[in-house]
Amino acid sequence: VKEGEEITFQYIVEIQPTRIRRGMLNRKWFFLCSCTRCCDRTECETFLGALLCQAGDCAGSVVPDQPTVSSTSFSCLECGVTVGNQDAVRIMNEAEIDTRKKNPSDHVVDHIEKFLTKI
Repeated sequence: VKEGEEITFQYIVEIQPTRIRRGMLNRKWFFLCSCTRCCDRTECETFLGALLCQAGDCAGSVVPDQPTVSSTSFSCLECGVTVGNQDAVRIMNEAEIDTRKKNPSDHVVDHIEKFLTKI
């Protein structure tokens, strides 16, 4: 490490969307992260916190307008349609719950395919 070079540390796994990661960081380490990924609407093009646009035939990505603001609205990158924060969070919470409802007899891939065809 060179003098003056920034050192970073990964506090949590990166597979969670910004709204989950920032909340965990705040509860466990008492800070609100403002790294590049947390501040980017697309989470550095991972789209972990994105929804699929339901407006017509758009199918664009609906992402938070201000990712570091917990009450932010969401909007589609393609058509601009807006989704309120409460609706977006409800949809994401329901999807997270549904992905955990795996039938013990299903293979993980089968479970994920059933979930994806459902939505």
